[in-house]
Amino acid sequence: MGGYVTGERELISYLRHNARGFVFSAAMTPPAAAAALAAFDLLEREGVERRARLAANTERFMRGLREAGFDLGPTQTPVIPVMLGDSTSALAMAACCQARGLFILPVLPPAVPEGKARLRVNVTAAHSSADIDLANVTGVANLLAAAQEVQDLTRLVHVSTTDVYGYPRRACTEDAPPRDRGLPYNSTKLQGETLVLAAGRGGLPVTVLRPANLYGPGSKDFVLEVARLLKRGEMLLPGGGQTRAGLLYVAEAVAGMAAAARSPRALGEVYNLSGNDDLTWAHYVTALAQALGLPPPRLAPPWPLALGVGYLAEGLYRALGLRRRPLLTRHAVYLLCRDQGFPTTRAQADFGFAPATSLAQGLAHSAAWAAGLL
Repeated sequence: MGGYVTGERELISYLRHNARGFVFSAAMTPPAAAAALAAFDLLEREGVERRARLAANTERFMRGLREAGFDLGPTQTPVIPVMLGDSTSALAMAACCQARGLFILPVLPPAVPEGKARLRVNVTAAHSSADIDLANVTGVANLLAAAQEVQDLTRLVHVSTTDVYGYPRRACTEDAPPRDRGLPYNSTKLQGETLVLAAGRGGLPVTVLRPANLYGPGSKDFVLEVARLLKRGEMLLPGGGQTRAGLLYVAEAVAGMAAAARSPRALGEVYNLSGNDDLTWAHYVTALAQALGLPPPRLAPPWPLALGVGYLAEGLYRALGLRRRPLLTRHAVYLLCRDQGFPTTRAQADFGFAPATSLAQGLAHSAAWAAGLL
């Protein structure tokens, strides 16, 4: 069954770009049908291995983007939306990605509602770890190359993480050497930071900031994910959550970045950023639960047991090809069981870093944002 429409040029143009029936209608070509049959044959031979690799790649990619601050929504599939909101931003970012060899397409209205434009990113089993780590390593290298071309550049502020220290038992100053634990986030952030410091030694005006754990509106890991686990009764606090959390409200982190960019003393330096020095994970999670009207966490396995379970869970999920993140991972256990109260004396002295947002204020804003998403 088919048909056609005749009309003025403006009408035809409108239908071409806005009629869902036209935009999404296409018959399967013989080559596409043959490729689908070949794909089913391949799945029968190598399905288990490929699904496991796909799950690991998806988790690695999503964690890297979320840690970088991107909104991926609630998706858990290898077809990942990067939510941008307006169409102009989606088109510009897609063009930027394509110019750097990344095949990423924008999805615009009417395919999605107005104000919900996004990028559509496909992760596959064929991607290597190097492909997945583009954001933290190759992306940084591209940024540095572009910065070298900017005349009169006064400062490039690189946001690293205290994870580069390798999760020491006691929080350390900036003089402590970084340590690669082999975990994806720790490893790739360290590689990216190393590139920035090398560029700084070559004359680029850089400052490196190492924030601990950021919370506030928009925080997927330390607000929304914790809230969802609390709601399901699945929130775990290895070791009872008695270690310092090092949580810093997001607005304070942004203020610290701006202050560092303006400070002559910060040129070529590295700084820790953290807040609420004595706040423990148990205190924070319990207070968040109260702010949201949810039950407090009840599960507190010993941290060595939790670390072992996290290691086994990661391997099991990879083997089974499960796409969602395990309830416990090694990265989560290290964050919850190793001291995150990294000292900020150097930042205080050089650019007046002094977080003023109280936990009550930060949680009020965080809970108001998260409540509508639970």
